[in-house]
Amino acid sequence: MPKLEGWEMVVGLIGCLLIGLYAYSRREDIKEYLKPRPTFPPAVQERMDKLYMLTGIRLVSIPDEIYKSMKTSPEESEYLTGEKKSIIALMASGCPYREAFRNAFDSTLKKYDYTRYYRIREIHTGSSIVVSCNGRTRCTQTWIIEHCSTGFCIINPRQHQALIDSSGNALQIPLLMEALKDW
Repeated sequence: MPKLEGWEMVVGLIGCLLIGLYAYSRREDIKEYLKPRPTFPPAVQERMDKLYMLTGIRLVSIPDEIYKSMKTSPEESEYLTGEKKSIIALMASGCPYREAFRNAFDSTLKKYDYTRYYRIREIHTGSSIVVSCNGRTRCTQTWIIEHCSTGFCIINPRQHQALIDSSGNALQIPLLMEALKDW
């Protein structure tokens, strides 16, 4: 075994120390990564597995604190506790991307008669959105903005879960709506 020079040992120790410090600084990310992930029921998972080519999608659980902090406004109640799954998209007014998505949602709903499974809520945004959490740090509005502003969300009120699509690909909409209709 070759002998290490003094400076080589120092460099090795500094490297180990830096790696340890980096891992320690990322401990919250590691905890989040190690949490059990929400899953689909087996029949829905089978359909989702066939859509392996889809990008930018993830399934998340909606925290109980969001449901507890929900205002009594019928709109928020309806989208998080209603019978139908809700598709929520935050779209900037006048954006061509918004038009492509709106057309994809509308044509898919009409063509396949998905109105019995889904309702769409489009939140128009300008340069800012006013959020009122009544003194709380997190509420339904902040959760929706945090999770649905990078694309759109399909919220399943019965499962307290949301599928988030941040791909920016309007062609994924009909595929996801078909795969998740019985979710």
